Order: sequence, then structure tokens, then C-alpha cells
Amino acid sequence: MSESREFPRVIGRYVLCDPIAAGGMATVHLGRLVGSEGFSRVVAIKRLHESFALDPDFRAMFLDEARLASRVRHANVVPSIDVITLDREALLVMEYIPGEPLSYFTRRANHEKRPIPLEIAVSLITGALHGLHAAHEARGERGEPLGIVHRDVSPHNIMVGADGVARVMDFGVAKASGRMQQTREGQIKGKIAYMAPEQITGRGVTHQSDVFSAAVVLWEALTARRLFAAENDVEAMYNILERPMQPPGALSRGLPIALDEIVMKGLARDPAERYQTALEMASALEAALPPVASSAVARWVVEHASASLTAKTAMCERIENDRALDALAESGSRIVSSPPARSSTALRFATPVRDQEATRAEVVPAGAREPGGLGRKVVPTAIVLVACATALGVLVSRRAPDAAAGQPTASSAFAVGSADEAAAPPAPVASAAPAASASAVTPTVPVASLPATHVAPAAPAPPVVTTAQPRRAAPAKDDDSRLFRRD
Repeated sequence: MSESREFPRVIGRYVLCDPIAAGGMATVHLGRLVGSEGFSRVVAIKRLHESFALDPDFRAMFLDEARLASRVRHANVVPSIDVITLDREALLVMEYIPGEPLSYFTRRANHEKRPIPLEIAVSLITGALHGLHAAHEARGERGEPLGIVHRDVSPHNIMVGADGVARVMDFGVAKASGRMQQTREGQIKGKIAYMAPEQITGRGVTHQSDVFSAAVVLWEALTARRLFAAENDVEAMYNILERPMQPPGALSRGLPIALDEIVMKGLARDPAERYQTALEMASALEAALPPVASSAVARWVVEHASASLTAKTAMCERIENDRALDALAESGSRIVSSPPARSSTALRFATPVRDQEATRAEVVPAGAREPGGLGRKVVPTAIVLVACATALGVLVSRRAPDAAAGQPTASSAFAVGSADEAAAPPAPVASAAPAASASAVTPTVPVASLPATHVAPAAPAPPVVTTAQPRRAAPAKDDDSRLFRRD
């Protein structure tokens, strides 16, 4: 399915719109939350790729991100709003932050060989450190420390807003006590070029591991270079563990000596020699270089990402002003699932899946036709035989081979309604023999169609019974499928 046909679509109470970013595990979309009384807002929806959403381990890790992020409440952390798991979908709904990840600016700085301005770089990393400290200090519902370690601090996971505020995001590979999904033994998670030595060697990660990663990001922002550049992951790991590191001032002139000392302390290979908390390093940066006003950072962001921000703003305005999305959200979501192998049935949810109500099945066998055809008028063979025998006063000498085997004939069908409908007695069928009564009901199956050898001599016909027409079965999707609906 092409992107243009797939979006917009409704999942739960959200309208999923165009993607704005993509990663190895998930794609981030712009979306719209539609509430009652005309309430709506633009949100960012992180949608796990289907191949991962169907994997129990990845799905559990994805849900961990939502659970952990919801416990971190700080101005320097992207807030999580909701989490949705539905059929083949796993979604994390976040507050939409107009802006770009720090990687957008560092990539541009590396290309232009021009570092991010000193005051801007320090202000952004200081804000990220405050957000990390809030995550490290997060507590559970009973007040117990969660012991969160992000483990994937990198320029890609620091959102720089158009308001000049840096926010940490993506706790998808975070480690914390009480996780539903534990990392497999020996499995490395995160971006290797920003990992702490103890994370690579498997000695265990701590809050100081996030401090090391933040120091790497700051070093690169100040120098417009990669600290642990390598041709492959093995070389990158060797560089982190063994290669001597230069202070940023050796590559970028004009940096204060105090700033060099702070960065190198954060890059200490021994965790005991680093800052013990992210807040401690943030305080050292603020003391060495007074933080710049967020309005100054905002001007710099808008200046260097104007084209991207303008495009995203236009997308948001289109989503907010598109009344058709409201109607789409009101209609609910429709999910069509493929039938199981060797099955003649197909599943169709005709009402919003989010209602989670009990299903009502209407089964129509092969041979049923479109509205107005014979398939909408037939009734079970057993009912036809009993009604004809009562009307004509005859005895069935012997049953047809297919009826004796319990199989429907070519002119039979089965219609199963809701529980209330199943409890009601079947509607009797009137005789077709007397034509004098205007109220007589035309028989569903002509008596003449029955084999002559099966019918005894005719007896006087009993009074005609007038009743409502038999309930019509729902139209079949095709000749070899049965239709299930959820009301």
C-alpha cells in the first residue's frame, strides 16, 4: 500500500497523518487527537514498524518506553500522552514539539566545518543533562526509585525546539528496575559511537554512563567533528576503549580551559572519575559559562532550520484546518484481516475497533447471491421439509441422502444472527397450494422442486398461516466466504 493511500487513517481516537521521521524500529508521524465537543490537537505518534510490532520482545520494549517516559515529568523531557496497542499496531503518542533533533544541526555543522556557537552548544547540552537527571531520579507509583538509565543519549535523541529548549526523548532502550522486557545476555543496545566503555564491555550501565554519552555529544558540538569516528563498529569500540582523547579546545580555538576540563571529566573511562550525576555536570557547565537565554537559542534554531520548520508548520495547519479529518475520526477505524488458511470465512470489523464490544456474527455460506437473488430468500432445508409436510399433510417417505448426511442442499443456506435473534423461533412458511387467500405468503422453495418419489398422495390443505417474511441473511462477500461483522 502506498503512503498516499495508507494515510490518513484512524487508530483509536487518533488520526494518523504523514510521517515526519523514520528510524530502524519506528516511524514518527504527525497526528491529530480528536476528542468530544470539537476538542482536537496535533500530536506526534511514534509507530512501531509492523515487523517489530508483531514480535513480543520488541513490543514489550516499546511499551516499556511509554511506561517509563510517563513517569518522567520535566521541561527538558518530551512528554508522553498515550500508548495504543491494537492488532498489528503499537503506537506511542507524544506531545508534538516544533523543532529538529540535535543531529540535524550537528550534521550541518560537520558539513560546513563550522561548530555550533559555544553558548548555544553549552545551553543545549545543559538542558539535556537536566532532563537526564529528572529521568535518573524518577520514581514509581509507590515512590520507589526506578533507576532509569537512558543508554542511548545521542544527538538523534535530543529534540531542539523552536522555543529554544532542548528535550530528551526516546527511552526505548532504557534500563530500569521492574522492566517487562529484559535485555538478552550479551546484547548491546544504543548507538555504539556514543556508548560508555562499561556499556561496551558489559560491566553494567549506571547514571554515569549517560553522563559519558552527553560529554561525547558536547565534544562533537564544540568541534564539528566525530569523536569516535570509525569505519565499522569494531573499530568504534576499540576507539572508545583505547584511543587517547584530545580536549575540544585542541581542535577548536577560543574555548575556555574550564570547559575543556568539564568535557574531559565527563569523558573519563573510569565511571568513578566522572561526574556522579547529570545535575553535577550541568551545574559545572552553568558555572563555567553563564547560560544563554532561551529566546537567543530560539532565534538561532529558526535561522538554521527555517525551511524544515516552515514545512512542518504548514503540515500542522493543514491537519488542524482539515474538517474531513473530523469526519474520518467520527467514522472510526476499519481493519480487514486476512482469513486463516483453508478457511472460507473473512473477518470485517464494521464498527470502530476501539469500542471493544462483543461481536455479532452473520454467517452466509457459499452460493448466496447479491441482494434480490435466491440466496437472500432461502431457509434451512429441515425447516422447508417440516413446513411443507404440515401444509400438505404428507409424510416424507425417506430423507434425501444429502439431508441424511446433515449437509445443506444446493438450495439451502444458514443464517445466524445475534443472541436475541437466535432465541426467537423460526418463521413458519406458508403453503403455496391454495391461491384463494390474498394474505398467503409465497413459499420460499416450490413444492414441485421436491422429488416425486418422496411425496405421498396429497391431502386436503390446512388453513393458510400468514406470518412475517423470513429474516433475510446478510449478503455474502463472495461465493466462497462468510461474513463476520462487529456491531
